[in-house]
Amino acid sequence: MNKLIKKNMYLLANKTVYESRLFIDPQIKYIFMKNERKPQFVIGIHDPVDEIECIFNSVTADESISLEDLTYSHPIFSEETGVCEEGYLLSLMDEKYEPVFIDIPTHAKLWDFIDYYMDILDPKEDMIIRYLEFSRSSGINSILLSEYSDSIINNLYAIYLKDEKMILSYNKCDNYVYLDHDENGYIIESLENPKGTTYRDFKSAFYDFLSIVLNDITSTHTIQEELNETLIKLGEKKHE
Repeated sequence: MNKLIKKNMYLLANKTVYESRLFIDPQIKYIFMKNERKPQFVIGIHDPVDEIECIFNSVTADESISLEDLTYSHPIFSEETGVCEEGYLLSLMDEKYEPVFIDIPTHAKLWDFIDYYMDILDPKEDMIIRYLEFSRSSGINSILLSEYSDSIINNLYAIYLKDEKMILSYNKCDNYVYLDHDENGYIIESLENPKGTTYRDFKSAFYDFLSIVLNDITSTHTIQEELNETLIKLGEKKHE
């Protein structure tokens, strides 16, 4: 979907919401669309006046669904993660809806959700890659999202997009250790292990990397300061 179509669909979705007269001050959190010729919209709404958080579906425009009443049937999301807004949005993409607009706080929740349920979502990797490609085209990255989240957001591009390369490094005096990513998987190398240890999944490599870092912390830094300095580098990208 090119930028002009996205802009037109965004305007049409907004028009649909306001013409429904269901909200006093509707603020759009996200818009997903299916069928470009006869668009069907699923829109996240926050109305601070009525204190509403809901899903608005243009197919049933005479009603909205509060997040508390959200129900859907999906063999991965509903059974493994429970019904939630993040799983609902990803399931929409599995049903051929395309994202038109997603605000930054919603992106942050989606990235954190994918990171937490990474093993469960593996069978749906193609769907996640489609979402991340939309994120990248929108200028989203892990550093930006970390600013809008209570936690550090991991760099999902380095995990799922093959043309991205992640190097997460840690240096202390004459020693070093870094977590690298290539076509073979995730590799931790250090002076003690110059050939590296290869991991198939990111989480195992990442937490082993952190354990090495924490074991080498000196009294000049607090644990939190050291973690902050290390984790923030997850957002850095280095191309081949």
